[in-house]
Formats: sequence, structure tokens, C-alpha cells
Amino acid sequence: MPSRLKCKLCLWQTSALSAHGQDFADVNDHAFLAIAIACLNAQLNDPAVDFQCKHFKIFCSAQCFCLESPFQTHPRAVKSVLLPDFLLPNIIPRQLNKRARDGHSFQMAPAMIDPALFEELKTKIEEDTAVRKELDRIIDDLSQQVSFTQGVLSRIHSTPRSKYSVLLPQVEDGIRKEIQCVGTLSAFASQNPYYKYNYKWVRTVQEAISTNLLCAWLGGMGSETRPGEVGRLMTLEEVGAVFAVPVNLKDRDAFHITIEDYLLALINIIDELSRLAMNSVTMGDNELAVLISSFIKDLHAGFQVLNLKNDILRKRVDSIKYAVKKVEDVVYDLSLRNLIPAKMDE
Repeated sequence: MPSRLKCKLCLWQTSALSAHGQDFADVNDHAFLAIAIACLNAQLNDPAVDFQCKHFKIFCSAQCFCLESPFQTHPRAVKSVLLPDFLLPNIIPRQLNKRARDGHSFQMAPAMIDPALFEELKTKIEEDTAVRKELDRIIDDLSQQVSFTQGVLSRIHSTPRSKYSVLLPQVEDGIRKEIQCVGTLSAFASQNPYYKYNYKWVRTVQEAISTNLLCAWLGGMGSETRPGEVGRLMTLEEVGAVFAVPVNLKDRDAFHITIEDYLLALINIIDELSRLAMNSVTMGDNELAVLISSFIKDLHAGFQVLNLKNDILRKRVDSIKYAVKKVEDVVYDLSLRNLIPAKMDE
């Protein structure tokens, strides 16, 4: 015995008129709302649901679905109705309005998109998220080591050059930990496309390179074949050898140090050395201030040779002129007071 349900749509019509200012007697509005109500009742284990009122007659069960209405001759497609997913395979439209009774059939449209597509995309997104999280962890470890090394290096502004032999070994200890972190980063990042993720580590790696360049310039990072000396500038290849990673790769997609990384790191130490020039005069080391001035001016001249485009590197290179002016002012004041050592004049 089918369940006989009272048509709530007839009861709603009066309130709908006052609320929306239009008549909801049209089957396009009522019938498809009734379909959803019928299916929800079928979901509650009713063997069949039967509606009949002045607006329409509808019968819905697990085997068939029938709709009759005296109003509409251009019915909507049944597929536009939002029905419970698990009921869709069992609902077979047999009649819909007068056109359906005249022999027209309205079949449910097949799915246009394979659900497996989004499952595959979901898997790829989860894999990408896992890679990013692991990179964040490795880069965070490297950032902590770089911050420690930078903290030790900042003491050069209050340490006489005669005490560098005590300070620089501490800096080198921090650099060795940086090298370990960069090795871990290189091993993991080389398993993935370089330019897809390099934005995450490029800034931290540049800072790590800067600590190496500055330590070497101050006389550290020496070896048995080449002892450390003040004013030494490490090349790009030497930096790559220290970190045990390739530089400026072009033949394969793997972690490497780019020319841009090296140049931006070099600009970073220019800012630090211009500050050291002023502090060295305060500590009575006028010779170091003059040496820094010559080094920065030579670097500035070298950067002018490069044909740089209008990007971040070009903007950073333009800032070198302020460091040049700062150290020139320091040397100018020393020369006015005849405080430049005689051997530096020569």
C-alpha cells in the first residue's frame, strides 16, 4: 500500500505568494520540489510514495517514477533535480507530463566526468603537500643554523682584528652545520622539479652563502693548500665545493647554486663590510677601513660590467653605490686627518 502524503506545496502557496510576490502553481516549480520530497520519503524505507493534488500527480518507488500534470507542456529534464546519490541508479523515469505519455522518454544523462579524475588529482595534491611540508622542515633547520652563524659573525663589529683567530673558528663551526643542512636539502630537493620549489629555499641558501663569503673575506675558511687571508673573495665554484653541490646546472634538473644566488649573497656581504669599515675606525684599525673601501669599489666596478635586466638583481646592484659612498666618506675623513697608513697610500 503506497504511502499517501499530504501535498505541503498547496499549503505553502499562500505564504509563497506573500513572500515572493508570484504564483507557484506552475508545475516547473512544484513538481520538481515534489520529486525531491518523494525521494527523501523513499529514503525513509517507504516502499512507495504517492502524491496527488490539483497541481500534479506523482508516484515514486524503487522501481519506477511517474509524474502527471495538467499545466506544463515543456517539462524540465529530470536530471536537473538534486536527488540523493544512492537513489539515482534505481530511479527510472517512465512518464513525464503529456509528452511523456505520448511516447517521449526522458532518460538520466550519463556522467560526463570520470570520478577517478578527481581522485587522481587529490592524490597528487596530497603528494605535493607532503613534499612542501618536508621542505619546510629542512629549510627551517637550515635557517636556524644560518641565524646562529650570522649571530657569531655580528661580533666582528666589536672585535679587533687581532682577535679574529678566536672568533672565526666559531663561525666555521656554524658553517659546517649549514653544510650538513644544505646536503640534506640537496638530496631531497633533487627528487623534485627544481624551479617548482626553489622559491622556498632560495633566500635561506643565499644567506648561507653570504656567511661563507664573509668568513673567507675575514681570513677564515682556509685549507692546507690555501691558508686564509683577509680580503679573499671565494668564487662561485669554491662556494659549490664547500657545500658539495653543483653550481649553475644546465644539463639536468637537480638542486644547485645559481649565479644569481652567488651575486645576491655577494651584495649582502657588501652591506656588512661597509658597516665594518666604520666600526674598524672606531677600534683604531684604519688599515682595514681602507682595505674594505678598495674591495667594495672594485666589486661595484665589476657589477657594472654585467648586463643586468630590470629585476631584483638589478635593483640590489643599484644599492651598492650607497655602500661605496659610505666607505668613501670614511676614507676621506681619514685622509683629512692624515690617518691613512703610509703603505696604504702607496
